[in-house]
Amino acid sequence: HTRRCHSAKMTLQFAKSLKQSKEIDMYRKLIFSNVGSFKPFNVSAALEHIIQTKKIVQASTLDSAINSSRRMVLIANITHSLHGLRLVNVVAAKFEKLRKDEFNKSNQNHIELLNKLWSSLRPNIQRNSDHDPLNSIVSISWSDIGFQGKDPSTDFRGMGMLGLHQLVYFSETKPEVAKSILDTSNDPKRYFPFAATGINITAFLLQLLNETRMHRLIFENLETLSLDGVNNNISKSSDLGSSFHTETINSTCNVLNEFYCFIFEEFITIWISRNPKSVLEFPSIFSDLQKDIRNNFPVL
Repeated sequence: HTRRCHSAKMTLQFAKSLKQSKEIDMYRKLIFSNVGSFKPFNVSAALEHIIQTKKIVQASTLDSAINSSRRMVLIANITHSLHGLRLVNVVAAKFEKLRKDEFNKSNQNHIELLNKLWSSLRPNIQRNSDHDPLNSIVSISWSDIGFQGKDPSTDFRGMGMLGLHQLVYFSETKPEVAKSILDTSNDPKRYFPFAATGINITAFLLQLLNETRMHRLIFENLETLSLDGVNNNISKSSDLGSSFHTETINSTCNVLNEFYCFIFEEFITIWISRNPKSVLEFPSIFSDLQKDIRNNFPVL
């Protein structure tokens, strides 16, 4: 019953209040630490700390039924909000782990994912091979999809496997859009490096997450999942590992992956409208895109 009283807007408002709170400084710092050090926290301990600090006392026999009910709803809403904040941290930690996972030429899974990117963007087209027995992925053809050298693994430095995963997500879930943007990027009059741009977008997305600009989208998605019955166990377990179904975490990751696709599509719209004289205008145009998105997705 209390779940029906809760909304993403409530979680957002709670998060804003918590972020500004000086009384709950310990949990404020833990929950809103920089991306890369986002840590899943214990919801039960955080709830107890807030109840004690804010003097939200438990119901007593002297309370009216109405006050008792209101208190129960308040605590339920705080609990739900803390789960939403914890979900952000779980997903941020997962993304950061992928970012730190460097592309490894000896890892067959990494090679397969890279080949999947090629086949999604260039179906039925064979790459030219340099026949390097020590490096099977080396090919001049990688420049066709916007890598900046014969060895695409060097482009992922900084964003690691997260950069590759998001390029693959875009090319597989929106193949026609991705191939259309790739074609535009290879037009001599509108050239820009497709893959390198995608890696820049991954870096920008992590900045947005760090700046708390993605919280609203995540809270809204969690509310949808809750209404669909996916998260029926969310209030039964307030502690570390079992707060969320794998489905919830994967769905939330895809919210961010979808936003990555959105940024890519926004970029190509601006790029075409600006009609740059050369790729040297890329930093300026990308910077303007970043400003527009930050204006539309404010911090908490």
